[in-house]
Amino acid sequence: MSDLISKSRLLKAMESEQLRIMGEHQSVTGYHKRYVTGKYDGIAWVQRKIHTGQFDAHVTQMQTDTTQNEQAIIRQFLNRLDWMAGTGNGIGTATVEKIRQFAIREGFLPKEEAAR
Repeated sequence: MSDLISKSRLLKAMESEQLRIMGEHQSVTGYHKRYVTGKYDGIAWVQRKIHTGQFDAHVTQMQTDTTQNEQAIIRQFLNRLDWMAGTGNGIGTATVEKIRQFAIREGFLPKEEAAR
C-alpha cells in the first residue's frame, strides 16, 4: 500500500453515502427497510472506528512490515555483493562498504548496521 488514504475525505464520502441511504430508507418497506438500516449502521460503525483511531495501528504495522521487507532485500543484495567482491567482477570490498554506508546514511537501513 504505497498511498495512504485521507481520513477526512473517507469520512466525507461515508457521510454522503449515509445521506443517500437515508433517502433510500424513506422509499422502502419491510425486510428491505431492515437491510437499508443495516447498511447505514455498518457505515456508522466504521466511522466510529476511524474517529477513534482503531485502524491507525494496523496501518503503522503495515508500514513497519513493508520497511522490514525492503531492508531484508537490501541486506540480501549487500550480502551478495560481499560474497562476489574480489572475484574479478570489478566490485571490491571497499565499494560494497561505500554502498552499505550510503544505504545507512540515506535511511534505507537502520543506523545500527553501521557497526557491522
